Amino acid sequence: MSKKGRGGRPSKYDPKYHPQLVKWMARSGKTQAEIAQELEISEPTLYAWAKKYPEFLKSLKESGNFIDSLVEDSLLKRALGYQVEEVEITETTRKDGTVGEKVKRTIKYVDPHPTAIIYWLNNRQPERWRNRVEVDTDDKKEIRVIVGMEGLTDETEETAK
Repeated sequence: MSKKGRGGRPSKYDPKYHPQLVKWMARSGKTQAEIAQELEISEPTLYAWAKKYPEFLKSLKESGNFIDSLVEDSLLKRALGYQVEEVEITETTRKDGTVGEKVKRTIKYVDPHPTAIIYWLNNRQPERWRNRVEVDTDDKKEIRVIVGMEGLTDETEETAK
C-alpha cells in the first residue's frame, strides 16, 4: 500500500546546491522568473521550493534585498550629487628613451539629478511630495479645465480674469 502524497517524480531540489546558486543569481539582479528559467524549473515550482525549504527562501529574499539596497544607494547618490575620481594614464618617453606612464587624477563633482530627487521624495514622503492634488469638496459647482488655447472664447477669457 502506498503512502499518501508519495507520487510523481522526485524533486530536483538539492539543499547543498540550490540555495547558494539562487543567492548568486538574485545578487546579480535576476528576477524570480529568470531564476526559475536558469534552474530549468517553472515559476510555480520555484515558489513551492521557497515555501517548502526555508534556506532556499532565505537565499531568495536576502539576495534580492541586497541588490535592492545597491539600487537605493545609487538613486540616493544621484539625488544628492557625488564626487568621482577620474584617472587619465598617458604614455610618456623619458630623456633616456624608456617609456613610462604619467598618471593624472582629477576629482569631479556630479550635480544632483532633479528626476532622482523627485522620484526619491515622491516615494519616501508621498504625503508631502505626491504628483497629484486631491480636492475634497461638498460644493456642486461646474469646473471647466481648459488645456492650451483651443476652445478659449471671449466668454471664458472674461471668466478667467
